[in-house]
Amino acid sequence: MRDNERLSWNIFLRFIVSNLMILFPALVGSVAAYVLASRTMFEVADNIARIQLERTAADLDLRFQDFEKAVTALSSDYEVNWYLNHPGDFTGSELYHTRRVSRRLASLHLGMEFLERIFIYLERSDLVVYENGFAPYDLFYTTLFEVEGYSAEMWLSLMEDVNSKELPSFFPGSYKVSGGHYVPVLFFIRPLGTGTYKRGVLVAIFNKELLARRLSPLPASYGGGVMVVDGRGTVVVSTGVPLPVDEVRGAMREGRKEIRVGGEEFKIYSHRSGFMDWHYIAVVNTKKVNAPLSSARGVWLLLVLLGCVGGVSFAYGVAFSNSRPLSRIVRRIPEGMGGSFHGLTSVYQEVEEALVHLSERTHELEVESDRKSRLFRDYFFQILLRGGYEDREIWRKDAERFGIEFLTGRYLVIAVGTSPLEFGGMGAEALDQVEVFLEQRSGEGEHCLRMPSGILAVVKHLPGGGECRREVEEWVRTSLEGLPERLSRLLLFGVGSPVEDPFLLPLSFGEAKAALEAIPPEGRTSIQFYEDLHPAPLGYWYPLDVEEALIRAARGGNRDLLVSLLSDLWRENFQERTLVGLELQNFFLALRGTMLRVVNENGPPSPEILALLEAPPRGGDEEEGIRWVTDVFTRILEMRNREKRSHNETLALQIEGYLRDHFDDPSLCLSSIAERFHLSESYLSSFFREQRGEYLSGYLLRLRMERAVDLLVSTRMPVEEVARRCGYTNVSSFRRAFKRMFGVSPHRYRDEHAGSSISQ
Repeated sequence: MRDNERLSWNIFLRFIVSNLMILFPALVGSVAAYVLASRTMFEVADNIARIQLERTAADLDLRFQDFEKAVTALSSDYEVNWYLNHPGDFTGSELYHTRRVSRRLASLHLGMEFLERIFIYLERSDLVVYENGFAPYDLFYTTLFEVEGYSAEMWLSLMEDVNSKELPSFFPGSYKVSGGHYVPVLFFIRPLGTGTYKRGVLVAIFNKELLARRLSPLPASYGGGVMVVDGRGTVVVSTGVPLPVDEVRGAMREGRKEIRVGGEEFKIYSHRSGFMDWHYIAVVNTKKVNAPLSSARGVWLLLVLLGCVGGVSFAYGVAFSNSRPLSRIVRRIPEGMGGSFHGLTSVYQEVEEALVHLSERTHELEVESDRKSRLFRDYFFQILLRGGYEDREIWRKDAERFGIEFLTGRYLVIAVGTSPLEFGGMGAEALDQVEVFLEQRSGEGEHCLRMPSGILAVVKHLPGGGECRREVEEWVRTSLEGLPERLSRLLLFGVGSPVEDPFLLPLSFGEAKAALEAIPPEGRTSIQFYEDLHPAPLGYWYPLDVEEALIRAARGGNRDLLVSLLSDLWRENFQERTLVGLELQNFFLALRGTMLRVVNENGPPSPEILALLEAPPRGGDEEEGIRWVTDVFTRILEMRNREKRSHNETLALQIEGYLRDHFDDPSLCLSSIAERFHLSESYLSSFFREQRGEYLSGYLLRLRMERAVDLLVSTRMPVEEVARRCGYTNVSSFRRAFKRMFGVSPHRYRDEHAGSSISQ
């Protein structure tokens, strides 16, 4: 065994080396990725901050560029210019049509979420048209618009002299909103017309707080912020940069991208607007940016190390797991089934030889297993077709034990034989060949076997309902076509009637044999259906399973089932068959034996039923016999129902007595009562309600409440003690149940009925 052990060890080494070679590129790639990622991680963070700032600038530039285009289009609009050049004294219709200009302004207002207000001041008419309507300037400024630090006259002067004041495109201020407080805003004032042709101004107010929300939130997340500075160095909007603006601008002028203030180091990113003279500046705290990156790098390094350790462990574990079964096989290689083991080159050769031998042995075992399984199936169907199963339960257990499954649908038996006149002594040999061929053609749920009588029995499954003749004829035709002509011209087929219950296949087999035997030797037909034979006296039909079903129906008092079974008996024996004389008398005597078994189960029968059983019909009148059987079974059902009612009443009285004796037990409940009387909870509940007209729980509650009333009225016992004696462990539950039944609490009931008795 030394060579076997060495081969097992070589197999393990081969597996572990192979697994490590597979994992090696992945491990090297992980280390390389870690090194490269460590170098580029901080560059990626810089790029993200820069891209965020550029996107913010591009977004605001695009919005203000669209706004500029809209203002330009508005200033050249015919309708706007008509109102600008009108001297005043508008008619009502002209004032009404200012709503067209208001709609234009409203579309601009709704298109920018940070646009707080927009209006046009008409200088010649001293009228203001804003996004929601129009108003005289004096009224508009005092009620709808007000700027901190400006009176109405000062703001009017600013608008009229906007060209001479050299105001920036946007200048900061504070605007009074509803509620009376001021918010920081940016004012945009655009003259409509130039020089002596100036006829008004357009004023837009941008909320700085809402505008700041459009700036990138990323710098603020890392201890910094974003600010926008115009060409004059004024901060237009900011998200709270924690550094002095002058120091930031000074560092940028010197070309520095980092600045240190108060022991903290900050990184500066800048972008100049391509549309307006705005400078976007982002400041982030270097320490706060590097902290998560350093943590991520540390976690990554840890994962790489764990991956390396895990890879080696995985390679070892997989090698051990995969080589173990192979090593077991190698250790079990018998002497003579493999050569000597020399070196790693012979490992898989020896294993392959061993597996080939094992595979051949496995195939032999499978063939042997199939042969035994076939013998078991043949044994089962031999007994079944010959009627050897008298007990359905034994038949069912044998079918499960031999692995035979009957499918849904009908079954019939086809008896296959040969013509003795033409085939002589070669019949057995021919049937052997036919048996092999038909077994190969058998479908699911079908079987072919040789019977002791020398014929073949084919158990055929019919999945569909309706007429089966065409399906059987097609099966016979294709079977004959698949056989050599010297065999097919000699085969004869007898077909029995289909049965719904496979347990009744002996009937179909008997009919198939009768049909096969009825084929004349000199005839030209090769298939004979039993149903085509002339009917002959067959004797009465009363199988064992029908008798058992009759007994169960009578024992359980099931009238509907009993009537159905008797109807099947009458139809089979008096419509499908012809019973006369002794056969008819024997049929009714068999039924009399069944009825005697039923009535003798619980002691001697009543004289009335015994008298009927002692006087069976003696003549050949089938109608008289049917009346006699029906009358006896009717009396048996009545007797069973009386016994059942008496038993039910006795059981109901026992349950009531048990409840009266134990209602003060707190553990008394439906499950404990059901266990006491060996009943299920659902049956006990429905049974009690059926017998007494009320729920069992309601009856138990009534007993407890009657006892509670008696104790409350006749004693001064505390309510807690009354509850305990009535089966309640929780006095609150007792009070709720008492009040639910009587409408008052136990204390009040005692006060109202003091001195009374329960009968009163």
